[in-house]
Amino acid sequence: MTRLEDDAYTNPPNNNYRQYFEPTVTQVPGSATSITVRVSRLGMPLEPATYSVTYQRVIGRNNTGGYSSTTISDSTNPKTITGLVAGAKYKITTKAIGPAGEQGNSMSVIFKLTDATKTPVMTSTTKGVSYLEIQGGTTADNKYNYAYRSFEAVTAPASTQVYLNNGTGDKHRDPAPSYPNGPYYYAFGTSFKFPALIEYQPQEAGIGFFLSDKGEDGYYVTFATSGTAAARGSNPVRIMKVQGKQIKVLKDSQTSNASTLDTLFSGSTHYVDIKVSVGGANNADKDDETVRISVYVNGQEITSSDVNSGAVPYNKILPITNRVSLLAASGKVAFDYVYATDIPIEKYDFDSAYNIYEGQFSDNYLQLQYGDINYLSENAEETATEKELKKSYDEFGTVVREIIKRDVTFGGGASIPNSFTTGGNKRVKMLAENKSHFGAQAFVLNNTSESVPLADEEVNAFAVYGSTIGFSGDIEYFTDPPSEYAVIEPITFESTWLQNEKDVELLADWIKSRIVNKAKIIDMKVFGNPIVSVGDIITVNYPYHKFEGTEKIIVTHVTHSFNEGLETSIKGRTI
Repeated sequence: MTRLEDDAYTNPPNNNYRQYFEPTVTQVPGSATSITVRVSRLGMPLEPATYSVTYQRVIGRNNTGGYSSTTISDSTNPKTITGLVAGAKYKITTKAIGPAGEQGNSMSVIFKLTDATKTPVMTSTTKGVSYLEIQGGTTADNKYNYAYRSFEAVTAPASTQVYLNNGTGDKHRDPAPSYPNGPYYYAFGTSFKFPALIEYQPQEAGIGFFLSDKGEDGYYVTFATSGTAAARGSNPVRIMKVQGKQIKVLKDSQTSNASTLDTLFSGSTHYVDIKVSVGGANNADKDDETVRISVYVNGQEITSSDVNSGAVPYNKILPITNRVSLLAASGKVAFDYVYATDIPIEKYDFDSAYNIYEGQFSDNYLQLQYGDINYLSENAEETATEKELKKSYDEFGTVVREIIKRDVTFGGGASIPNSFTTGGNKRVKMLAENKSHFGAQAFVLNNTSESVPLADEEVNAFAVYGSTIGFSGDIEYFTDPPSEYAVIEPITFESTWLQNEKDVELLADWIKSRIVNKAKIIDMKVFGNPIVSVGDIITVNYPYHKFEGTEKIIVTHVTHSFNEGLETSIKGRTI
């Protein structure tokens, strides 16, 4: 489905009936010629009296018209439209209209119908969770049922054409693609689940990439349950090249169906990530004519490659396209998401799977209905980054993800926390965290559509790491007196937060320079002066004791004595 711009700026709408979300268009299950169109009311303060839906068949890459349009206007919402052409593309335009004819804005999408036998039905397999469910075919001629789409994040570079030669001058008639300006790097991935079964039934799923326009050609990676693989005597994972009705299983790094990967079970969710390298330097090794494939199934790597070859039978690589498919070969398969994108060489060379998904949100808004009340997340506006990401991944249905809050209290006193960690658990994501010296809080998002362990005894962990503050023992430090003749008034400062002697020394010197030395004590005898009394402000000019005559001193005590003359004793403090 392709979203088109609304006419909010060219034809200002009545905001009481303005649409804020594109219409939801779905193909009627089991029908190749019928669709359902729903107009979103979220954000409209008033209830429309009429819902208008206009549909017109379009063709070509530019989605031009050429066909007449039809408009349906009545109070029903959603509307079911029948009598369409199977496999055709239609421009669907919606508008909400008030009781007095007030016009809201129009919004359009492009929707392409698929053949009914190839149309997977999206249903909720768990309350609040939606998957893309595909049912495998029941006959050999209709074994593979699939859904496919193009991803804008996958760039298909220009290629040159080479004619394969078997060495005797006999060239293959069809040219093969070559990519001498490469290499080009790509990543694909999905997550799927087989229903749990009591009795054995064959179950097999797959993902395809570099598909042709009709999806008949492409590279496919299929995944069979361990029981299915054992029954047919093959490996659980197969990397295949499909050309028309010809299916070639590529040689891969698996050694046997028992020793390489034997843990694909029903009822469990499996994660698939694929890295692909195409082309390279034009040399004798034919790197420019090689497709290298690395498949990671639940983190375990399987590698394979495909190369142009002139040896009989001829073999040619498939051209790069941006089309990707999900398929079911046997039984029912539920897919959670799919992604496809270009990646830089740094991501390709990193020795692990690459997954762009990691907890992205569905492009469908979360809609909760209680009677006539509709609720919408306040963060409905998409950021530029979210819009860019949607070119590279697709999530099926409205997905409710659990967010949990965890509070941690540090035992044994204060600590210096650094950060939370989830260990090797990629199924959860830290949304926010708050830390103090005595505890921490964290909000954690479930990346998946199923229950996952936040921590276990294996690679999944949930913890906050940092440094504890321990008791270092008593550390004492005495400052030097401010001067040889100063009156000493002891001040004691105790702290449980100082961990080393240097910190104690720095604090003591700071107190001495900022506080103690700012209040010097004097005790002196002078010639008799009966005028001086307590509370007077005096100055003393005695540089030997570092009194420059500029300090102001408040008199705190005065005594007079007479012994061969009047003598006055004065005590004071600088201010």
